[in-house]
Amino acid sequence: MIKSRFISILSSSSFKNSFFTFSEASLGLLFIIISLPIFLTILGPEKYGIYILIQSFSSFVKMFNLGGGFTVTKFVSQYRGVNNSNKIREFTSTIFVFQFIISILLLIITYSLLDSIIFNFFDQTSNFDIFESIIYFAVPIFLIDLFEQNFNGLHNGYERFDRALIISLFSKLIKYSVQILVILFTKSLVDVYVVTFFSTLSFFILHSFLCKKWYKDISFFTSVKWSMLKEFFNFSLWVWLMSIVSLLTSQLDKWIVLALYDLKVLAYYGIGISVFNQLHVLTSSSVSWIFPKISFNGVSGKIKLWFSKISFTILGISIILTFLVLLFGDFIFGHWLGKEKYLKTEKYIKLFICILPVLSTTIVPYFFLLGLGKIRTLFALRVFSSIILISSIFYLSSYYELTVVIFSFLISYFLISFLYLYTVAKLLKVTKAWKNYLSVLISGIISTILYVCILG
Repeated sequence: MIKSRFISILSSSSFKNSFFTFSEASLGLLFIIISLPIFLTILGPEKYGIYILIQSFSSFVKMFNLGGGFTVTKFVSQYRGVNNSNKIREFTSTIFVFQFIISILLLIITYSLLDSIIFNFFDQTSNFDIFESIIYFAVPIFLIDLFEQNFNGLHNGYERFDRALIISLFSKLIKYSVQILVILFTKSLVDVYVVTFFSTLSFFILHSFLCKKWYKDISFFTSVKWSMLKEFFNFSLWVWLMSIVSLLTSQLDKWIVLALYDLKVLAYYGIGISVFNQLHVLTSSSVSWIFPKISFNGVSGKIKLWFSKISFTILGISIILTFLVLLFGDFIFGHWLGKEKYLKTEKYIKLFICILPVLSTTIVPYFFLLGLGKIRTLFALRVFSSIILISSIFYLSSYYELTVVIFSFLISYFLISFLYLYTVAKLLKVTKAWKNYLSVLISGIISTILYVCILG
């Protein structure tokens, strides 16, 4: 009985989809595990701080993804649901050309304003020169990543999570291997981005040809229909605005840390939040397949039952993961980073890890709202969350040290998780929703107790 049940779970489409999306997200964590000690040792804390700033600065390019992979997944799933190949062809062609035009304009503007932008953060020293030299290659890399996100959305829209995994595997393997090898042989941060740019561009061209071969309905240039943009922006505009708010919120803390402290503190703080983000992505990716499923099928009785079941499962996994990392963290991170470096980043890592349980309660409601097309609602919730987070960071940073400021994240996620849950429970008419609210409360209590204990 147990054996047959276990085999049934392993052969289910839900398990397979979770495996593919989880495996794809694992690659980012694997890169951090391998590369971080190498980069930190060879570059030193100060130049590694520059590396973090480069990633942060360049990621602002994502403000122009116009909805990115989520929008592509949404519309491709929707058009497939009504078997409309012409719409898929017009949509993909229009979005590709539009994204290309935006990218060219963005490059021109960025390069024109580059000196005046970075002059406010660096003196005319070697750090200024390094930052400036890298940006010329880092921004195009991130622009190519935007196209890759659209392609990933295409795979998900066709529910080919296996292809998304394979492509992501090879893409990240090439990109990360190049970065590690270059830093080992040249020890130059500038060379890392130069070589990464050319390898990323080459793989993007190959990926474009593969997508055209796999999905006969799509088009890149020949079926542009600008009237499609109206339908696109009805959904994408709010996804775009939401991503801008999320991006500003997720990067602002790093610039505040730089302003209040220095590059070395930023380097060790960056390690903590990087580990935290990767573990969260790892957890959320296991259920991200819910989004295209809901977009394609709508909300059925079966999908309604999924909400509470998956929510409790994700919370349970997150709590177990949190305790495991905290229990074995000294051994794992001590060997990973080296004892001396780990002591400097220990509290940052552990404090962020404590927040994982409460953050996990936002995952399932987020994907349900996304699948239901409630983008304006998501945008409003994200703005509210960002206001709380930024306000808390500014207030606490005025009176307390950085380890206390991190508590701002816990406050923000705890409050917004209740609003996420209330919104979805009302839409789905969830029965016994009090169990879900109780789980959020318990997650907040667990995270807070752990946080206070680590803070000591």
